[in-house]
Order: sequence, then structure tokens, then C-alpha cells
Amino acid sequence: MNPARSAFFCLVVAATATPAVSHAQVTARDREAAAQAYDRGTAAYLAEDFESAAQWFETAHRLAPSVAALVQAVRSHGRAGNATRAATLALRLQALYAGDEAATRTAASALAQAGSFVRVDVECDQDCAIEVGGAIIGHTSFFLTPGTEHDIVASF
Repeated sequence: MNPARSAFFCLVVAATATPAVSHAQVTARDREAAAQAYDRGTAAYLAEDFESAAQWFETAHRLAPSVAALVQAVRSHGRAGNATRAATLALRLQALYAGDEAATRTAASALAQAGSFVRVDVECDQDCAIEVGGAIIGHTSFFLTPGTEHDIVASF
């Protein structure tokens, strides 16, 4: 896919798609599972297995959203060399935890590394799920690496 076509496709998707917003209540079981995932992420981070740490912290945040888990996921992805994912999660940090000082600092640091990435902002007029390259994106703003083909799908 050539860059002009890619930019047009992203623009079309951005004009027709929106986030799937979930307001599911977090249960005690979810909080316990999130705490266990966070502990596993901490252990992996201390062992310098940053890729695993990032996945555990993302799992913790998905189960029971918390600023600490998302901050650690961003930091772990950064340390693992996955700047695109770190920057994408930094956008989520900004959106969800704008008033938190640690979130603001961590997001700014990760976004400073995003200069060479392509930012995609998706909007829908109804609930939808965004998929990029076969993976569900949990937020409507994300980064992609330029120079490669990306399939973006919005499901309503």
C-alpha cells in the first residue's frame, strides 16, 4: 500500500469509526487477578524481562484499570524497545489519567519518542471495535510504524 493511499484509508476510517466504550464494573475477583498480574509484571521487570512485564502490566490494567499498571506498562514497553506500543499506551494515559503527575510525566516521555510514528485517531458515531493487523486496539488513538502496510478494521 502506498503512503498516500494509507493516509487516505486512515482518514476514511477516522471519519467513520469510534471507540468501543466499556463501563463494566470491576469485581473483587478482577481486582485480585489484576493484583496478581501486577505482581508478575513487577517480578518480570525486576528480572529485566521487560516484554513480559509490559504484558502483565497491561493485563492488570485491563482487569482493573489503574494508573500504576498503565504507567508501568508504558515504562516496560519503552525498556523492551517497543516505542510504538509505549507511545500508544501513553495516549491512553493522557486520556484516562490527565490529572496524575506520574501519568503525565510518563506519557510525555514516551510521546517524545513517537516523532517518527504515524498517529491515527479514530472516531465513530456508534460503539465499535478497532482492529489493526489482527489485534484489537483498546483505544481510539494509536501509533503505527510508517513504511509498512497496516490493515485497520472497524467493527460495529
